[in-house]
Amino acid sequence: MTAGAVFAGLTAGLPGRTKRAAARGTPGFVIAAWALALGCGGGDAPGSRVGGPGPTRPAAVASVTITPRSGVVTAGSLLQLRAVPHDATGAALDGPAVAWSSSDTLRARVSGTGLVSGVRAGAVTITAASGGASGSAIVRVVSAASSELASLRAVGSVP
Repeated sequence: MTAGAVFAGLTAGLPGRTKRAAARGTPGFVIAAWALALGCGGGDAPGSRVGGPGPTRPAAVASVTITPRSGVVTAGSLLQLRAVPHDATGAALDGPAVAWSSSDTLRARVSGTGLVSGVRAGAVTITAASGGASGSAIVRVVSAASSELASLRAVGSVP
């Protein structure tokens, strides 16, 4: 971009007196005009900018870990799951949104915060997705009256 083009663009909407001062090369105006042009990327040097490189982008989500990885919930009860997005190095990311889903909402539903509510006996896959990556957990829903629940309580798997 030439100096003339920058000058013409900067003075296009100015009143006559200001335009005349700019045309005379008033030092303050010329410095301000060049600073503005360089700050907007209008300089001749590649990558010339005022103020540095600009905002950084958040790290991409490479994987999502759900805890616990599996669980048992009785119909009518709740189980809280937690999802943590990770970057490519395995570091936990704080901030990326997580979307939850259930493979079978007739057996278990999951809220936007990972709270699973058992509906009817059976197994479901609960998935947490963030930034193109996802993780899953298997949740078994058992009826409160089932003998399976009693045996799970006996071995300490269910409170």
